[in-house]
Amino acid sequence: MYAPDGYLLRAAAAADVDAVCAVVDAEDREHWGNEGAGSFWLRSTWSRPSFDPANDAWVIEHDGVVAAFGHVFDEQPRREFEGAGVVHPAHKGGGLGQLLVRRLDAAAQGRPHDAGAVVRATTWANDGPALGLLASAGYRPIRGFLHMAVALPTEPTAHSPGVVVRPIADEEDLRAVHAVIDAAFADHWDHRTTPFDEWWERANGPWHDPELVLLASVDGEVAGALRAHQLRNGLGWIDELGVARAWRGRAIGATLLAHAFERLATRGAHEAWLNVDETNETGATRLYERVGMAARRRWTLHERELAP
Repeated sequence: MYAPDGYLLRAAAAADVDAVCAVVDAEDREHWGNEGAGSFWLRSTWSRPSFDPANDAWVIEHDGVVAAFGHVFDEQPRREFEGAGVVHPAHKGGGLGQLLVRRLDAAAQGRPHDAGAVVRATTWANDGPALGLLASAGYRPIRGFLHMAVALPTEPTAHSPGVVVRPIADEEDLRAVHAVIDAAFADHWDHRTTPFDEWWERANGPWHDPELVLLASVDGEVAGALRAHQLRNGLGWIDELGVARAWRGRAIGATLLAHAFERLATRGAHEAWLNVDETNETGATRLYERVGMAARRRWTLHERELAP
């Protein structure tokens, strides 16, 4: 599989992560005028113990500078593979996008997989060329998601009486966070119960801040949990929020968000962002709108079934 003249396609290395993040940031600026959480998403993916850049990722260079990258990894071994590819805006229109899609398909197809296995990829909903590339390669859109955001408050926000919110103190608390979030997402589209160790592999990293992992309880019973962190560009990011079924409709989620917003603001963050399924069955988007959040960006998940 050859790159266009003047470009070099090669296996990635862990040391490429900064250059790859620069490509992601440039794409964010092209589509939205500023940087979002793309770099965090990339770093968190590449830092997974199960992710090996040399085998799972590739870069395309031009004059020694990374112009594009792609990766694919096992989301569910033998059943579901997650892929991505981004071309720096300065290098679009020269065939690199088509090369990335072909490389992604070949990498996913070459992995051990069962009948019915799929490869998935995402694109911004306003990226017409990328949408066309995926469609021409046999991908179909299966779900839409929103990035929602709110300007962080400068004054304390009122909280629901009787709800006690505190940061985690030990592993027992961390396991309680995992348990309530995993159960809360059981009703969500495409949910798969995740063992604690697998969840913690994804949640743990240099961004993990115990002061931003919160438990909400009522009369000593865990009612909800939230996990957040601060991005390097001054944005706060809500990673996960879950409310136990028995406590829904009691403003537990809004209270957790209020605490998280205040904590992020004290760290200097000026906005808080999160990602949500736009057709979420639990009405999460309505909750986020009630606390002042609004949709800023939309992206689409695409899927293609692999040949047996």
